Amino acid sequence: MNLKDAFMRFPELRTERLRLRKIQASDAEMLCRLYSNPEVNRYLDWYGPQVVSEAEVVIAFLEQQYSTAKALRWALTLPSTNELIGTVLLSNFQKSALADLGYDLARPYWGKGLMQEALLEVLHFAFAELGLIRISAYVRPENTASANLLERLDFVQEGTLRKAGYHESKNEFFDVQLFARIQEID
Repeated sequence: MNLKDAFMRFPELRTERLRLRKIQASDAEMLCRLYSNPEVNRYLDWYGPQVVSEAEVVIAFLEQQYSTAKALRWALTLPSTNELIGTVLLSNFQKSALADLGYDLARPYWGKGLMQEALLEVLHFAFAELGLIRISAYVRPENTASANLLERLDFVQEGTLRKAGYHESKNEFFDVQLFARIQEID
């Protein structure tokens, strides 16, 4: 599968404990539940949908992003329930070789290695199947858990971008650390 193919048929992924599938309209309530926790949205650049009608708008936007080949956003689910417990995002594709990574996870699932498991699968897919050569991630300096996760996944911190992040709801800029992982081509 190449990048073009990924936007023709949504790439569902599986790990030992997770199913990564396309976000669907029936996920609206769980999307609200995910973002309603202040600990989850603490380091994001928005608060996320707080009511189902807002979540429905977000899901429609995600569908539009997918249909125009701008972003792949997976719903992270447990196979036993199929309920959304987090998301993983690849976006800002450039030259079919570069992309940005984003992710979030519901608070009850923190500390169980689930996000690392999901990201390992997404990274494998992005490098081996899509042929990407660089994936970047932007993390607030105070979000040490996310920085540590990226480092465990062989991302390298390349520097701090001052006032490069913008929180839409707070109308404020913030610093971000840039992490990147390169796929070495032999």
